[in-house]
Amino acid sequence: VEIIAGVKETEITHHELGCKFKLDVTKIMWSKGNHAERQHMIHIAKPNEIIVDMFAGISYWSIPIAKHTKVKEIIAIEKNPVSFYYLKENIRANYISNVTPVLGDCRTAIANLPKADRIIMGYFPNTLKFLPAALKISKKGTEIHFHDISSDINKLKKAISKYKHLKIKTIREVKDYSPSKRHVVFDLVYK
Repeated sequence: VEIIAGVKETEITHHELGCKFKLDVTKIMWSKGNHAERQHMIHIAKPNEIIVDMFAGISYWSIPIAKHTKVKEIIAIEKNPVSFYYLKENIRANYISNVTPVLGDCRTAIANLPKADRIIMGYFPNTLKFLPAALKISKKGTEIHFHDISSDINKLKKAISKYKHLKIKTIREVKDYSPSKRHVVFDLVYK
């Protein structure tokens, strides 16, 4: 990011779905194209669920769910210290009490977590390498929202199908990522 005119302030507050998201656009990514997906998560989260957001970022999945639903708890894991700072700031700014921020790599941070009812894997590319960690905190009926980038959805579907405990419930194409690749979400159920 290069400032070409105006104020040199790069920290902004973005408003979406009745939530405030503070971030520094030179340090943190925000994808406007995920708006419909964030809204979708609000509609499918169920009361009293325990949700694990494996790649929480600044909380763009966790806060709308926490603010607009009656989930029991969202455990928001983030590895990047700058994103983690904004994750905590955004929890405070939105007066959220049921999001627990965890600083660390989701593959090790899950060690002492309870089994989840829902897991958000809003990360790409190469999300497949994190799927074994999600399975460790899954139980029968856990829904996993697996995001990735793919130029061949069938190839990705085949790779996910190798995990015998998972059933593919739905596949959604979110947006173009590049001329030959799409951001896709696989809704998976642990059986």
